[in-house]
Amino acid sequence: MKRFLSIFTVLGFLSFVFCAVSSADDMLHYDVKTSSAELEKIDSLRKAIEEKGAKWTAGPTSVSHLSVEEKKKLCGAKITLPPKDAVIMRAPADAKASDMPDSFDWRNKNGADWMTPVKNQEGCGSCWAFSMLAVMETKISIDANNPAKDVNLSEQHLVSDCCSGGDCNGGYLSDTFIYTKNHGVPNETCFPYKASNSTCTPCDNWAEDAWKIKDFRYVAPTANALKYALQKYGPIIVVLKASDDFFYYVGGIYEPTKGSDKGFDLLNQSLVLVGWNDVGEYWIVKNSWGKDWGKNGYAKIKYGSLENYNYAYAITGLTK
Repeated sequence: MKRFLSIFTVLGFLSFVFCAVSSADDMLHYDVKTSSAELEKIDSLRKAIEEKGAKWTAGPTSVSHLSVEEKKKLCGAKITLPPKDAVIMRAPADAKASDMPDSFDWRNKNGADWMTPVKNQEGCGSCWAFSMLAVMETKISIDANNPAKDVNLSEQHLVSDCCSGGDCNGGYLSDTFIYTKNHGVPNETCFPYKASNSTCTPCDNWAEDAWKIKDFRYVAPTANALKYALQKYGPIIVVLKASDDFFYYVGGIYEPTKGSDKGFDLLNQSLVLVGWNDVGEYWIVKNSWGKDWGKNGYAKIKYGSLENYNYAYAITGLTK
């Protein structure tokens, strides 16, 4: 009897320890399907993060289990420099950094969340389409002064043959802006997302209810310009170049910590910039890898990671 009680006590203790560990790991999105190879990769990243003194956490996410080729396919932002005659938006000369608020976030602007729900591009290299439409959707709510409007636009329309800007193998934001300015994009129900290339088969009379961009601006790659554009126009589109460790981000202030895996070049992931925090020295971005990546689909990016590239875009107005 005593032996039975001892065994029971030990099992109970082990169960307690297991539950405690599982509870702590919940924030890291641990899953029983996580492979040993993935766990080894995560362990290696955690050591690299610690050695660098970085302030973010690596763990299993919605995309960390993918192969190198599958990860590369997701990051479909194709880069082109602004044309010579492009209008580059800069902060006004009298807009000083000291005049900006210490923090800003479109998820909590005037007590309301103006962002539409986080989406998942799945196995299609359509981040360019998701980031652009996420900005358009939020812009619609801002212009209507209604944070609950939550219009849901069709990424499939841009990925399909309707738009020449790109497909599941990647796309050019500049070309997509021109298409959307001239033709517009219908609602999701008119052309549901398939996460694959397709012919142009939206609902009948889709153009009559499509949303169009009035115009857009390239934003100068400076902290002041990005902050100014965020406040003046709403969330803006940015492109992040980072190593494959970004796929393992579950929280903290992200910065690249190690070289990429063999066969993995720096990624070009199109994101939505929604805010900043000067105290923590980070930008706040929305991704399109679902809520099981980052903090419910969002990430904090260390200052300096976005300002190095000339790939930020602001939408100045919409029409229907």
